[in-house]
Amino acid sequence: MVGCSGTAHLASHVVPQRAPSGVMVRITIPKKSASGRGAQYVSPATTQMTIDIEQGGVAVSGYPQTIGLTPTSTGCTSTLANTLCQLSLALAPGAYTATISLLDASNNALSSAQSVPFTVVAGTNNTIPIVLGGIPHAIDLTPMSAPNSIGPSGLEVLGMQSIAVAAYATDADDNIIVGPGAPTISASVSSVSSGSGISVSSPSSTAPNTLAISSSGYGTATLTVVATPSNGSAIQTQVPVTTGYYVTTIAGSGTTGFADGTGSAAMFRTYDAIAYDSANGDLYVADTYNCSIRQVTTAGVVTTIAGANPASCGFVDGTGSAAKFNGPEGIAYDSANGDLYIADSGNCAIRQVTTAGVVTTIAGAHPASCGFVDGTGSAAKFGYPYGIAYDSANGNLYVAELTNSAIRQVTTGGVVTTIAGANPATPGFADGTGSAAKFYEPRGIAYDSTDGDLYVADTYNCSIRQVTTAGVVTTIAGAGPTKCGFANGTGSAAEFHTPYDVTYDPNDGDLYVADSLNCAFRQVTTAGIVTTIAGDLGSCAMTNGVNGLMSYVSSATFDQGDGLLYVADYGAIRSIQF
Repeated sequence: MVGCSGTAHLASHVVPQRAPSGVMVRITIPKKSASGRGAQYVSPATTQMTIDIEQGGVAVSGYPQTIGLTPTSTGCTSTLANTLCQLSLALAPGAYTATISLLDASNNALSSAQSVPFTVVAGTNNTIPIVLGGIPHAIDLTPMSAPNSIGPSGLEVLGMQSIAVAAYATDADDNIIVGPGAPTISASVSSVSSGSGISVSSPSSTAPNTLAISSSGYGTATLTVVATPSNGSAIQTQVPVTTGYYVTTIAGSGTTGFADGTGSAAMFRTYDAIAYDSANGDLYVADTYNCSIRQVTTAGVVTTIAGANPASCGFVDGTGSAAKFNGPEGIAYDSANGDLYIADSGNCAIRQVTTAGVVTTIAGAHPASCGFVDGTGSAAKFGYPYGIAYDSANGNLYVAELTNSAIRQVTTGGVVTTIAGANPATPGFADGTGSAAKFYEPRGIAYDSTDGDLYVADTYNCSIRQVTTAGVVTTIAGAGPTKCGFANGTGSAAEFHTPYDVTYDPNDGDLYVADSLNCAFRQVTTAGIVTTIAGDLGSCAMTNGVNGLMSYVSSATFDQGDGLLYVADYGAIRSIQF
């Protein structure tokens, strides 16, 4: 038996007994397994029960009686599997009902009751077999997969998926009640917010303690879970459910500085750029104001692979800490050989960093040579190159150039050409081809390996632009400097505020934009539909968990294998799962 709240029935009339026969009550109490998830059992807090006998709805004289349920109680013995308690009754032949009531020793209150019909036959061995189970006092809910969790704020679930949640009734000692006779679990949701699509399916006969919570969007609902014993009243619990994206801080903490280390012990300085190595899962960071290139492993271990610290900013080719950078703003990863390419903004140069940490300059020269010149190697000039993207098929680099407001191409041979935009004297906002197109200090750039298009975060035009292989520039979202703000929508109806970077998802062609001054990440579909996937304009903070907050995000890179967005936030490296 698994009991619940209830009261034993005591009739007002008493049936006298004549010519009694012997009746043996056998009470089996299965023991809790070592794991706590074995067969049903009685809570240790339940040390006694009462038995009340009725015949035809009328109480039998001499009842109720109280029976001890511990191994040392009269008539009880203990085995490895259970405790067996036996009680002899004297009842006349006939039909009866036994009402079994369990008492909780912690407060001597009635914990459960159940009715058992039986018949006494003269001249036979009459037995009433009773199996007692745990008494449900509460319901325990546990998500069965990370990063989903339950806490003081309720159940927090990664949105747009289905997750399994274990649901068990627990006794007064917080032991789990399972096995034959355990309460039946059911579930429902209410107050479902619009667009979230939150639903729940109750457990099945093959998985009696597993709920499935699903959502098709982000939002909230109230989950009600009911545990119904085979006899007695049900108990229930209600918890808020929140579905959304999930933010984790991998390294750094938002406290700026320069320190190698693991997790929050590592330190970065303000705005950084980030690239992803899909082969090993490592991240590489252009730590701008620390003038260094850093590596972040999947375990959050941060090491410096080239450059040193802010005191060593400069312009030197070399290996490891002997090399010097000056405000590196962009970074791209070459999956073929593991090399990194750096937009060394303050040095107006494009640099290469090998897996051994050897740094060489492949185009541009040094700060004294900043300018706007197409050419090869050191003959080429840049004006604060900012974002950089790599075309692995052809080995070309593409650079979003800040003060020249142009998009440049750099070949493997160091040949630099301008493919869109004109020169530093003509920043602006105009779609067009080649030099007829205008940008206003673009910072981020992404390469679409499917068709060779480029996507540009045109920072002070508050827009996302597309550049084809022929240099044709169109605006796919946002509407120029007069429309900076925060609005979801399609095409020119959408608004950004100082977007710093853009990354491309080859799985479905979507773009993800680090919308810096909006403290948010935005998604731009192939149709130009803009939605906010993470962050809150009103709360430029840094929090983890479901619907975690963003600070002044500066860069992003996409892991298409796991569907994770890795983010360079203010002094921290973070991931967004959605």
